Amino acid sequence: MKRIRTLGVCLVAMFAIGAVAAAGASAAEPPTFKSCVKAAKVGKTYVGKFTSKECTPASKVETGGKYELAEVESGTPFTIKSKATTLTVEGKLVKCKKDKGAGQIVASEAEFLTITFEGCAINGNKKEPCTTTGHAAGTIVTDELIGEPKWINASETQIGLVVFGLEFVFAEFDCGKGPIALNSIVIGAATNTKKGITVAFKVSAGKQEQRAYWQEGEEQTNFGETLPFHLYTNPGEKEATLESAEEQGPKGVGIFAS
Repeated sequence: MKRIRTLGVCLVAMFAIGAVAAAGASAAEPPTFKSCVKAAKVGKTYVGKFTSKECTPASKVETGGKYELAEVESGTPFTIKSKATTLTVEGKLVKCKKDKGAGQIVASEAEFLTITFEGCAINGNKKEPCTTTGHAAGTIVTDELIGEPKWINASETQIGLVVFGLEFVFAEFDCGKGPIALNSIVIGAATNTKKGITVAFKVSAGKQEQRAYWQEGEEQTNFGETLPFHLYTNPGEKEATLESAEEQGPKGVGIFAS
């Protein structure tokens, strides 16, 4: 993750979701945003490497497939939406009815991304809304975010999306008892679909299912010998969590192995 290289131990209290790479240096190139498109023909024969129009790994062939992966043009719009999101913050449950966001794909990152969560309140109670300053009651708006495709398991078989704020602030809001700042990184498992990408942020036993560990000054994960990053509000407070299934577009764009 290019922008994390200069972080020091002062960030040990920050949030994460997911082990992002194998112990030591990664053997494989990171996955990237690509489009599955119709392959070219030589005479009457297609010369693509996939037989499925979703370019699934199981449909990969040496040659003769109808479909091929193509680079995504820089500036391609990137969208995100979900029907519901749940945050645990300082021991309280914040439920949001829906969210939507937009950004651009630039150099295989989702950049300039801002997400707006609507209908957010403690336990879904409209009388206890959670709100970002300057927005309607119950509306939480993130800071500008970046999304980077990554491997999120040691065997480098599961693709995922790592999302973080430019200043490692994910979002700031108030649920009626003072400002709350959620910081650092969220990581979700990604699945390519006909509509685009689905990224699942899950919680298990009160903690994020996917967690990340970075060594100071290192780009890759080293299990067992590194500093954990986790979602937090203020130093010493309980860890926060995020649970959501986000649909991301545009249609035809997925995250694929390089």
